[in-house]
Amino acid sequence: MNRDAGHWRRSFAAAIALLLTTISAVALISGDLLPPVARLWADRLTSNSRPTSFSSDLGAMSPSGDAFGSTTWHFAHGVAVSSGDTHHTWLLLANPGTSPAQASVLLQPDGGAARTVTVQVPALGRTAVYANDHVTGHFSTTITSDLPLVAEQSVFFANDGYTVPGVASPTTIWYLPEGAAGSGYDTYLHVYNPGATTVAAVLRFHSESGQVQDVGWEIGPRSALRLRLAEVCTLAGGVATRVAATAPVVVQRVTYFPGWNGGRGAHASAGTSVLTDVAYFPLAPADANFDSWLMFVNPGDSPVTVAAAYWQGSQRRTATYTLPAHARYTVWLDKEAAEGRAPSGSLSIVLTGSAPFAVEGVTYDAGYQTGTAHPGTPGAAQRWHFAEGSTAAPYTTRLAIFNPGPTGAVANVSLLPSVAGASRIAWALLPGELKVANLNELAAGANSGFTVASDSPVVAQRLMTMTGAGLLGAIGLPEAAPHLTPVAYLPLVISVPGPVPTATSTPTPGPVPEATPTRIRKAEPDSFALAAPITGTANCGTTGLKGRVTDASGAPIAGARVRVWADGWAGGLSNPTDSEGRWDFVLGSGARSGVWFAAVADDAGELLSRAVALPTSDDCSNGHQWLEVEWAERSSAAPTYVLAWSRRLSCAENGGNHHLFIDVTDADGNGLPGVTLRVAWAGGQEDIQTGGKLDVGPGRVEFPMYRGTYTVTVVGSSSDTARQLTVELPDETVCSNHGNTLYHYSYHVVFRAI
Repeated sequence: MNRDAGHWRRSFAAAIALLLTTISAVALISGDLLPPVARLWADRLTSNSRPTSFSSDLGAMSPSGDAFGSTTWHFAHGVAVSSGDTHHTWLLLANPGTSPAQASVLLQPDGGAARTVTVQVPALGRTAVYANDHVTGHFSTTITSDLPLVAEQSVFFANDGYTVPGVASPTTIWYLPEGAAGSGYDTYLHVYNPGATTVAAVLRFHSESGQVQDVGWEIGPRSALRLRLAEVCTLAGGVATRVAATAPVVVQRVTYFPGWNGGRGAHASAGTSVLTDVAYFPLAPADANFDSWLMFVNPGDSPVTVAAAYWQGSQRRTATYTLPAHARYTVWLDKEAAEGRAPSGSLSIVLTGSAPFAVEGVTYDAGYQTGTAHPGTPGAAQRWHFAEGSTAAPYTTRLAIFNPGPTGAVANVSLLPSVAGASRIAWALLPGELKVANLNELAAGANSGFTVASDSPVVAQRLMTMTGAGLLGAIGLPEAAPHLTPVAYLPLVISVPGPVPTATSTPTPGPVPEATPTRIRKAEPDSFALAAPITGTANCGTTGLKGRVTDASGAPIAGARVRVWADGWAGGLSNPTDSEGRWDFVLGSGARSGVWFAAVADDAGELLSRAVALPTSDDCSNGHQWLEVEWAERSSAAPTYVLAWSRRLSCAENGGNHHLFIDVTDADGNGLPGVTLRVAWAGGQEDIQTGGKLDVGPGRVEFPMYRGTYTVTVVGSSSDTARQLTVELPDETVCSNHGNTLYHYSYHVVFRAI
């Protein structure tokens, strides 16, 4: 690579004429090598006068401090080589607005004349600029437009590719936590000066042991510094880089490594200018197919403690790491999973620090032949925009949406441009839940950007793969402004609805009710049975149902339907379950009170399971607005006593109890006294009999739970078993009445004789 942009390999000190007249080689800023006046200038760049750190209460922004609304975007490095070691660079511009935008793309080749390309970006559409048609070799880019756009750059070569987001806000301080040289890895650092005057810059390298090394350079107007890490850094092992400049610049790191079929793989990052005490990663796979890493840098003078929350479905594990001062710190997520500090599989990560830090995530395939990298994002948002995306061969584009909030969220995706016949689906996410959607299943053969919209703040990430090799990931560009318009999507209604409960605009908590039997409706089919307790979450924004359908082994069933209805409302069908067997049904905006019924159904609406009753509440502090139901296909005929349902009570229903409220009924819902049930837990069991709570009903019996997880089954006849009845759950902190806390959870379990 060309490391000279007209002025490179002069000393950085030559940029300050009042300091030094000439230094012929790279100046290593260490000890007393610099004259006193130069030392003052260098200290100013390498001291702790870093930009203001940001915390989670500042709202949504990208790692570069950007949010949607900019009309200028910069890229520090692109490469266009059409023969030999071919590299193909595409600049992707997406327009989420409702009016067409005019954009000017200035391509600045190293040592050559700039080329300007003018394009129109249609409303709710995307335009791609193929840089190889206009320049050759290494170049930097500045894009200006008359309306806000979203910009990404993708670089493809023989066996791999990488994507970086545009930078709207050049700044004087940047952090690149990842950097590797040796053992087949080769890292290049690019610093672009988009301004009209010469810039002096100091690159500080941080080793894992806390050693630092500083090198200084000057960068001419509208020129770029391109450095090979192995040629300028003497520190051993992986290093992080801090770039400090006398005027705003943009940066990029590209790391190459041995790739597929004897070629090369690569990943890249546009860096982060934001030191923050919180960072989110929606998707970090750590399993037999992928290896994922977290690369931290602590540029400060004191150690930083980072608490990591690793989410996987309802699982949440935590670990704590101490980042030494002035050091890079590496966490191998697969090792964390192997040693029990994190779940194995697809993880969502929330990092919280005692002081600001920078962090980058890197993921490789199992063979380390392709990879992707991006910094953690410092905030969640209701809107995320992406300019890159393709569902045409050979690409597969997946969208990962993570809900880090305390309440449920409903999110959907819009393609830019829209595609005729594309499926319109809303996904419901419980707190801490990750949804990974395959966009190829929604709209095949499309080259488009897309926008993710949610009624509550989420974090969204795109992961695009190529057949054979190629892994291109990126967290989107957020919108900082909140959106108050609900995005709920009502599924297909198969008959005209009658009256439904009215949503209250301002829910008013009422008295805490006693736990009582939920209404039971008769249903015949028994192809599917409940696989886990029904659980709920609070959400003031929307009300709905969601869950999963699997076969008898627990493998997901795609294409299944769930029918939902209520008294006076014939209801509708959910969208077909996805490849993970998941389904959603949004009942409307706001916290809605009502009793809904749901069952697995075929495409005509015929029931394939017994109906379950699902009560929602208009109290979004102590009640549940979203309920999750999981069914599994039966492997044999239904027993004499089927599990009609098993549901964890809300804070309002429970009120601090820790009980099993069990009902046994006949086929018509009438309580049956004198039925023996066995309650079992680790290390013990007890037989109990219905009929002891005649004030509630002849088929009722209650059993207190203490620590542990319980099962319940009917004794003396064939019976389903209610499982996963646990009180070992953390406090439900959203509740104002503290009705569900550690060891204080209750369940309503109903068995029906058939």
